[in-house]
Formats: sequence, C-alpha cells, structure tokens
Amino acid sequence: MIVKKIISHVYAGILKGFALSMTIPLIISVIKGDGIFHPVSPELTSIMKNEINAVLLQIVMCVLLEVIYEFSNYIWQIERLNIIFQCILDFLTRFISFLGCMIVCHWYSVNNFFKTVYISVSLFLLVYILIAVFQINFYRIKIKRINEKISKKNIE
Repeated sequence: MIVKKIISHVYAGILKGFALSMTIPLIISVIKGDGIFHPVSPELTSIMKNEINAVLLQIVMCVLLEVIYEFSNYIWQIERLNIIFQCILDFLTRFISFLGCMIVCHWYSVNNFFKTVYISVSLFLLVYILIAVFQINFYRIKIKRINEKISKKNIE
C-alpha cells in the first residue's frame, strides 16, 4: 500500500514536471515577445553545450521539483507539528527546491539575480498565501456543512 502511494506520487510528479518544463519556457517566450519559442535560457544552452542537453536537464529538474512538491504534502500529515510550523516548513521546502531549480536552469537574468530572487520570493509568497486562504475557506465551509448535517441528525 505504501509502495503504491509512493509510486503514484512519483508518477504525478513526473507528469507535472513535464508540464512545468514546457509551461515556464512558454511564459518566458510570451514575455520576451519576439515570436520565438525559447525552450531554455541561452546561459543553460551554453553551459550544457547544446539545446537538447539543456532541455533534458530542465525537464529532469522540473520533474525533481514536482516530485519534491508531491512529497512535501506529507508535512501536513505530521500531527505533532503546529499549523504555523507546518506552513513555514512547507513553504521553505517548496521555495528552496524552486530556487534551486531556478538557479540550475538559469531562469533569471545574470545581471539581475537578486532582483529576480526578490520578485520570485514575492510572487511565490503571494501565490502560497492565496492558495492557503482558499484552502482555509474551503475547509471552513466543508466543516460547517458537516456540522449542520450532524445538528439536523441530532434534532431528529
């Protein structure tokens, strides 16, 4: 049973990693606005000696990133940790792995590395907070409905 869960998380990470490895270059290409698809950064292509090797490395890094994300969900199942610590640990796990992938794949301007990191931290934190607020509200509504059903059964 545990092996099945591990395999399903790795499989999901692989699929999401492939999607991510194509989504990020697509977004970067749209932002550049020159009508050319840029699958990897020129810096990564230069380091890897050709575009194929660079694309393969980027795919591997994105798959690894998504597998880490899949397993970081287990942080929420450790009941002895309080929710604030779980949030911090989950955020740091996800952000540090993203930052590592960003550095290896050269998803930043060499001249503006710190600016890129600042923008990445800001956007990552914003998205993380939005997702957390959405999930909190979703579960509040779900718990409220469960409590209403329990109340109705107790009245009858």
